[in-house]
Amino acid sequence: SLIQILQAAGAKAVIFDVLFADVGQHDAEVVDAAKKAQNTYFPIAFTDPEFRDGIVSASKIQTDLLPGYREAARGIGFVNAKADMDGKRRRASPVISFE
Repeated sequence: SLIQILQAAGAKAVIFDVLFADVGQHDAEVVDAAKKAQNTYFPIAFTDPEFRDGIVSASKIQTDLLPGYREAARGIGFVNAKADMDGKRRRASPVISFE
């Protein structure tokens, strides 16, 4: 798997920006590789994060990880990027406050 190849190449971290939200035939292999590597970060997506009082915050997860991925992950990030008026996504908040 990609995780195993990157670990063998000496990667200190493997960070995915793809949501693992739909069941796939290789999920068990990905989860197993992430558990063994102990350096893999998976994302979630929040529902409509809002800018208030100088911080970006969210109150609900829109797309969570499939079972097993959260336990296998070294950490969890997010893939929210707000679209500008023309539909382009030019920036993302580096931090979203949640709970």
